[in-house]
Amino acid sequence: IYRWYKQLIMGIYPAAVDAEYEGVYIDFDILKKNRQTLKDLNDKYVKELAEIFNVPESFEFSSLPKLGKLLEEKGWPCVGRNSKGEYLTNDLAIAEWQRQNIKGINELVNYRKINVLISTFLGKGDLDLDYDSCETYEEKFEMFKREYKNRSKDLVGWEKHLRYHPEDDSWRMHCDYVICGTTTFRFIGKNPNLQQIPTRGKFAYLVKQCFSVPRREYYEIVDDDGSIMKYYPGDFVN
Repeated sequence: IYRWYKQLIMGIYPAAVDAEYEGVYIDFDILKKNRQTLKDLNDKYVKELAEIFNVPESFEFSSLPKLGKLLEEKGWPCVGRNSKGEYLTNDLAIAEWQRQNIKGINELVNYRKINVLISTFLGKGDLDLDYDSCETYEEKFEMFKREYKNRSKDLVGWEKHLRYHPEDDSWRMHCDYVICGTTTFRFIGKNPNLQQIPTRGKFAYLVKQCFSVPRREYYEIVDDDGSIMKYYPGDFVN
């Protein structure tokens, strides 16, 4: 056990500490652009849902109790009820309504996906400030610190973890890593959990594109077979 602890667990700690300190680089301009794309899609699906259900666009489709009541009023089949007697609108219910191809279910599913990407990943844009008005990186840093402190309670998704680095004008997230943090001794990353990035679906690319790299001329990655691949900072994942 001691050998396993010393060679495996302690052996990887330096790399984990370096990763925490260096952080994960985010392209802030791409983040803002893709967030706006998600917001536009959100508005599109809200408008479509409002037309389908004949309700105002101000209706809170994100409120599960209100949504359940609306679906019951509109005659959607009941898949189950919670302890309060309200219509279930969980994944099981969604899957059943998709199976029955209920009118409006595709729009509702897309609306929910968009909301998850905003609230869990890209955030609402509370830190999209007028950084261009700053003459120096230090001024930009002071603006970020001040507004982050004032708005911290309202931040969601990655915005809670984004940090501006004036030394190289970069935006990063510094995760907390736990070595062998599960019962199966797997590696855990949290605050934020970057091991749960969406990889599939038509909206996943809007999240993956936000990741960036330090400003270097190029990067070389050595594969397991010894082959060397060269990548440039302008390359990003689709």
